[in-house]
Amino acid sequence: MYYNYLMELILYLISFITSAFPTLFLSAPPVEDALGTMGAAAYIAGYDWSAFLAADGFFYKYGMSILYLPAFLFIKNPLLRYKLLLVENSVLDAFIPVLIYKVSHKHFSFGKEISFYLSVICGMMPSVLLYTKYTWAEPALFLIPWITIYLLFELKSIKDTPEKKKILSFALGFVCVSAFICHQRGIILVLATIMTLILIRVSAGKSLILKVPFCVSFVASLLTDRFCNYLLREYVYLGVKPAHNLLDAFLSPQLYKELFSFLGQQVFWMSFSGWMMNVCVSGLGITMLGLITGISCINRFLFFKDVNVVSDIHLNDRKKELFSILSLWSILSFCGAFLLGLLFFFQTAVQYWNGTAVERCDHLVFGRYLESMYPVLMFMGLYYMYMNRKKLLSGVKLFSIAAYVFFSVFFSLKIAPAMEGVDSYVHSLMSMNYCFDTSNIMTTQDVITNLPHALIVACVISFIIFITILILSHSGNYRLCTFVILCCFLYIYAVSYCGIIYKVDFFGVTKYAIYYLKNG
Repeated sequence: MYYNYLMELILYLISFITSAFPTLFLSAPPVEDALGTMGAAAYIAGYDWSAFLAADGFFYKYGMSILYLPAFLFIKNPLLRYKLLLVENSVLDAFIPVLIYKVSHKHFSFGKEISFYLSVICGMMPSVLLYTKYTWAEPALFLIPWITIYLLFELKSIKDTPEKKKILSFALGFVCVSAFICHQRGIILVLATIMTLILIRVSAGKSLILKVPFCVSFVASLLTDRFCNYLLREYVYLGVKPAHNLLDAFLSPQLYKELFSFLGQQVFWMSFSGWMMNVCVSGLGITMLGLITGISCINRFLFFKDVNVVSDIHLNDRKKELFSILSLWSILSFCGAFLLGLLFFFQTAVQYWNGTAVERCDHLVFGRYLESMYPVLMFMGLYYMYMNRKKLLSGVKLFSIAAYVFFSVFFSLKIAPAMEGVDSYVHSLMSMNYCFDTSNIMTTQDVITNLPHALIVACVISFIIFITILILSHSGNYRLCTFVILCCFLYIYAVSYCGIIYKVDFFGVTKYAIYYLKNG
């Protein structure tokens, strides 16, 4: 027990120090998301940014403002305060590898060494570390999935402790709504959790939760959020209906009329392929392996009551059930986020491809809406490789390789040429940054001169690493696997921080950075 606590402390400190130290050199929010997410905290502390935020046309929820509020109340220097806010992000996300260790060691009964490897790899992916460098909702959206998974597993493991089940059911109700409190797209995690609980009830014949404490917590949290959301719109945003990023946009009949047109279908599947390339490359192919493993597991569990796809060796029923729960919740969350993102950017993509608004080419291979689920898919992919180590090339592995090759080739031939010379949000594609030429960038929306070619190179490098990891895992050399993956991830983290995050912050010419330092 003492050893487990020590391992968890070590994991926390490694993650926190790696994430927090670079934040000490940053000074101001460079993008609208980073300023808007602080809006509620700033308003309560007496910094009225309402006119600026309302005029900008975007809407950001208040979840992270709860965490940021003490810093706004007690620190008047905007430069010092911003550094502290970023450190708070690191404090939050340093719990991710700790939760992964608990899931691996306690629930899947992996050894301490394997659990440690899984924790550092999944908990220190580039997106996890890089997205703590902005004051937006991503730190919470990365952490909440692992809290949810841990609570689901704890609920599944409870036998004769009804009081504990009440507490966990109550906690799960609040945690899933907290994703929506932090960001509107957190609604996907809410729906995924509800659907998972319903499908488990139907499939297993018994409920995973106690309904009363869960429903009390869930409904109370949701009603509180609706009230706070109303106050946020009325006071922080002056009652002005935002022009962007509202869930109301998905109710527009015109959106679906365009979507199901011939051009709309072409654009939709073009975006789908570009985003899937991001899934493959950002996770070194292992995320694609995890995605296919999860889909296969759900199919077998729901329709054949079996999840032998997970392993070519015997698994006890408890581990099968846990992996089926993990697969079900994760795939629902990922697919929901994927669909929401494609719909949200659909009209932008149509304008890009028909030539009326050729800007922000990062939307063609966007990953940010999906990246909070990448660590979970990475865990599932690594789990599959470990449990199937005796087979160098199983059907799932071959399908993953084929999918990787298809989406990479499709991107290289059809999408990359259309990105030539077009600007992007330079931070949106950082997880694929092996060789971006960032020598000329100064602002958040700028041109990375070699972006199409650099992304093709990323496809090739990540594929080579993917095949290497498959071979090494087959031989049982998990230390070398971990070393190779971490070297890759830390390299991307370092070059993206220095070449993109720090550089844009150093110039400080975005209107959001200027406004914050002047009015914060």
